[in-house]
Amino acid sequence: MNFSFLEVESPKKLKNLSKRKISFLNKKDEDVSVFHYNAVDEEIIHVVFNINDEYQVSTLKLGNQYNFSYSSLLNFFFIPNRNYAFLEYINQEFEEMVIKEINNRCGTSIDSSKFINKNFWEIYVGLNGTIKKLNYTSSDDEYLNKDYVDREEFSKIVNSSSEEIDDMTISADNQYFSIKKEGKISVDNSDEEYLINMIKKIINVI
Repeated sequence: MNFSFLEVESPKKLKNLSKRKISFLNKKDEDVSVFHYNAVDEEIIHVVFNINDEYQVSTLKLGNQYNFSYSSLLNFFFIPNRNYAFLEYINQEFEEMVIKEINNRCGTSIDSSKFINKNFWEIYVGLNGTIKKLNYTSSDDEYLNKDYVDREEFSKIVNSSSEEIDDMTISADNQYFSIKKEGKISVDNSDEEYLINMIKKIINVI
């Protein structure tokens, strides 16, 4: 699954998502609604947003012929006492729609956030991972890549004032993670329990 890393101004206000009526049958004029809200434990909360959309079928000569309604579900995870959250990423338009809905409903400010060098280090240490691939840029705009980087070498790159990490792939808990400086994390696992534990680790170390 793919996630966007978000920064939240007032994370406790996100609990207001639970105070709105949860919609299982979304109204056609409501583009975004809360489909599911679950306080997994005392620490993390899982929200599922439903987004209404339409498939449009058309031909070159006859134009638009048929519209088929469908919906997409996006997972959202947050910890009320931490200023970060994760939103499942499908495309940029859906992400902007959900962020706008959260801000309007909760009276808070939530925006996409980028990873800097120290965040890469925090994730690497927090997940106790092994770096399989690292891409970074030097002060001369030279794009560099390595297939394996040990802890000592990675520490030097992280703390260098002339090198910026672009992305890395790490192995942790028998899973591969891809982390990009644009604030995107990808993991080849959709199990809810696994994702929750992974997200808790990352949010708590940043």
